[in-house]
Amino acid sequence: MRKFLSSVVMASAALACASNEQAPIDSLVFSTETKPIGPQELGVRSAEGVPEALDSEPSSEPVVEEEVKQEDGELAAIGDPPGTPKYFIEVRPGENLVSLSDWADTTPTELARLNGMEVQDTLFAGQKLGLSLEGEAVDGFVEARDRALEARVDRFLDRRGGLYTVESHAMRQGETAWGVGQERGEIPLWVLAAFNQDVELSSLSIGDLLTVPVVEDTIQASAELSHGPSAEVEILPVLGEEAF
Repeated sequence: MRKFLSSVVMASAALACASNEQAPIDSLVFSTETKPIGPQELGVRSAEGVPEALDSEPSSEPVVEEEVKQEDGELAAIGDPPGTPKYFIEVRPGENLVSLSDWADTTPTELARLNGMEVQDTLFAGQKLGLSLEGEAVDGFVEARDRALEARVDRFLDRRGGLYTVESHAMRQGETAWGVGQERGEIPLWVLAAFNQDVELSSLSIGDLLTVPVVEDTIQASAELSHGPSAEVEILPVLGEEAF
């Protein structure tokens, strides 16, 4: 009987130990059971701490659109506003705001404002000037400007007796276009520029060819200098002896 009770006690103890060892396994199995997981558990927290669902649409599209709109606004601000110069010229000798504005179909005030100037400012030959012209308006300006230059040259030549011929002068060391014009009959620089429109008169080098107009009064002056002025010789009568 004692042996039976002792065996029962031992069996009970063994069962108790077995149940204690099984408890972690049972709890492990229980903890791994599948539970429904909502979007809040899978969501990613944003900078504001609000959970965002993984399967939701990206919320960055409105931001991108706003950035694009902002960039477009900046580009519009950088773009050419009305009245910005679109065609640039170099001022020719003798030109002024009045004549240029007339050829450009504008006013001296608007042309001065366009170039950040005052109406009374003086223009200098070679100065850069902007005009708000494009397309056919540019062609019209160029034609009117060239016609005015031709008429001015013709008036100058008429005052000097007309054009006799044109000569080609090879630039020598130390010479300038202005100096050559003065030596060849006091030809103004703007007249030389009209005869040499494809030449940069301010940057001529040795050997460059310069077209120089020869006017009639220069030829006459040269002839008088070479042969002396023509004068009529008065022939006096021969006096006889009785005159003494």
